[in-house]
Amino acid sequence: MATGPKSLATGWYRQKHDDPSGTCGLTAYAGDYCGPATAYTINYWNRRFHNGATTSHPPEYWTLYQDNLAKSEYLATHFICGCTYPNCGSGTDLGDNNWMMGLNGWWSGTTSGYYYVTRGPSLASYKGDLVTDISSYYPLALDTHMTHDRHPLEGWSVPLNVEYYHYVTGNGYSNYGGVTAFYTRYADSSNVAPGQHNLYRSIDMQVLVSTNGIVW
Repeated sequence: MATGPKSLATGWYRQKHDDPSGTCGLTAYAGDYCGPATAYTINYWNRRFHNGATTSHPPEYWTLYQDNLAKSEYLATHFICGCTYPNCGSGTDLGDNNWMMGLNGWWSGTTSGYYYVTRGPSLASYKGDLVTDISSYYPLALDTHMTHDRHPLEGWSVPLNVEYYHYVTGNGYSNYGGVTAFYTRYADSSNVAPGQHNLYRSIDMQVLVSTNGIVW
């Protein structure tokens, strides 16, 4: 049985337009930027802890900005600063290549690397992946889907007939009552409940990620 608690000190970063050369300004809040904020949190940690190799990284994107991660070469986030396409505002898809490039490709320029996507994980699979990644010092991207009949993320409230899709960074777990990874620890980039959250039950998180999935 895994021992716990175990956490990675990833910190948390509010989702925002952060490229000073961008037309939206340096710190403009971007409501659909939870994908880039999550990727930023993960890449910033991996740069510090795993010494990400940037030798083949496109030079124009060496600066680790959320706006750069949102570009079509990486996450392909649809709400890009100054975006005029019809799908602007729909956020970041879980598409395999989006996240493989946003995480693996940020360092190598290809989809190969540590991370890959698991869609609709079971509870056993989710907790196993969480423990594996955190034990290896890699944070996860958790693609949650909140509805009125599901237990929302900490600090969130979901009205009837409303649904929210929101990425958070999985950065730890803790055991309780002999149950491995009973709690999931995560960082939230939103304006709703920004910061670190440590006591969200993994059984509830698995329900939230069952619609889409996780990047681990």
